[in-house]
Amino acid sequence: MTVKSRITMVSTPRINIVSDVIDDIRLFLRYLNHPDYPGKKQVILKFYPTLSELLSHAGDEKTIVDTFVMDMYKRHHIYIKTITKALKEEVAKASSIFALLDKIMNYANLGQIAFNARTTFLPFSPLTDGGFYLSIGRLPQDPRRLLFTAVHEISHHILLCQLHDWERNTGIIMNHPAVHYLKESVTGAIMDNPMFNQYFDYKELFNEDTYKGNIELHNFMVQHSNNTTVNIVTYVKQHLHTDESIPYKRKLHSLFLIFSNNQESFSNQWNIWNAWQTASNDTELLTTYRKPIVLKE
Repeated sequence: MTVKSRITMVSTPRINIVSDVIDDIRLFLRYLNHPDYPGKKQVILKFYPTLSELLSHAGDEKTIVDTFVMDMYKRHHIYIKTITKALKEEVAKASSIFALLDKIMNYANLGQIAFNARTTFLPFSPLTDGGFYLSIGRLPQDPRRLLFTAVHEISHHILLCQLHDWERNTGIIMNHPAVHYLKESVTGAIMDNPMFNQYFDYKELFNEDTYKGNIELHNFMVQHSNNTTVNIVTYVKQHLHTDESIPYKRKLHSLFLIFSNNQESFSNQWNIWNAWQTASNDTELLTTYRKPIVLKE
């Protein structure tokens, strides 16, 4: 069961949207057992209590997941076609948003790039090489929210391209937790922008006045050189946007160095976060997670 459509606009990246049940089954199985994201298993099972119940009994995990995901695609095949078409229409109107992303991130090649976007019934939207997934698990899904997710994920691709160039030039390689917190906090800082807010209407879309980034950032506090404690998204936003006389690329590279110098702290935070998710939201672990890390700048 495969549904395809292509989005092509001169001022936007090319986005190929694919819905493939076999691919989604593989994705469910991967994130139920992902070594880098162990906490995602509980996120999935909490979102799908029926699947949790099925897996709690003796049985083959692959067979159970295969049947469960296949059934969702059979029941919602019209919805998948409808939401894909609606997303295509949203992207066709969004050239100004992609131009804004280009400008803010100092990246001039976005219109020349093609991304592969796959729909998934997972309650989150994983990044892939050359593309990303779009979560359609919350029924009915607002196509503007899917557009927001697409912009969010594309900002990750831009950031990772810039990071890989820096790593090649410096020989410094960041570990997975540092990269994760870097890309999510940079995206949070970039998309907490009045023009993005005006276009997407965060109050209506998320019931928030501003965009706070992914949930793992909401309680992540950092203490920096002047002994000020702020949320990590606020810190990154201040770093990238406070002094407009400094070129964006230079500020971004200095941010890369800061995250590189604090990889151990980011690894510790990542371990606590995954333990908190796995332990069914243990309050003691969350209290530990909320303690600010002291940045070496």
